[in-house]
Amino acid sequence: MRWFQQPRPVILFASLVANLFFAGLIATAVIQRPPPPEPPSPSVRYLMKAAGPEVKPLFEDAFAARREDMDAARAALREARVAFEAALRSDPLDVEALRASLDARREAGRDLRRVFDEVYLDVVPTLTPDARREMADMRRPRRDGKKDRWDRDRSEQKAKD
Repeated sequence: MRWFQQPRPVILFASLVANLFFAGLIATAVIQRPPPPEPPSPSVRYLMKAAGPEVKPLFEDAFAARREDMDAARAALREARVAFEAALRSDPLDVEALRASLDARREAGRDLRRVFDEVYLDVVPTLTPDARREMADMRRPRRDGKKDRWDRDRSEQKAKD
């Protein structure tokens, strides 16, 4: 029983090797794990929810195919917004920098909308006429619950039809 009270170097070394092996496995899994995908914006989530469960995978695939373009457009829009805020905060106001930041913001927004339009062009032709009608009729509700002019006009148009 004396060997039990004094650990042998071989047992300590084997324990150390096993611990390092498992620590390496855990570290590799953490380091090499791809980052989770960025969740879609609230308007995209609403679109996919309103379009129905059969259409959601089509939108997800189309957005996944354009992930790099969308990420680049979002990054450009963020940078343009930062430049716009910096131009607003500058003292004295640099009107040319403000104009340039507004142009960059407009262009970045246009690029992001172009990516969304490409997704629509991929998905909408594959939809049934009923699904396309649902998409045409859907509108994100206002947060305050009131109907805006567009909603009133659509209600009047449906009543006439």
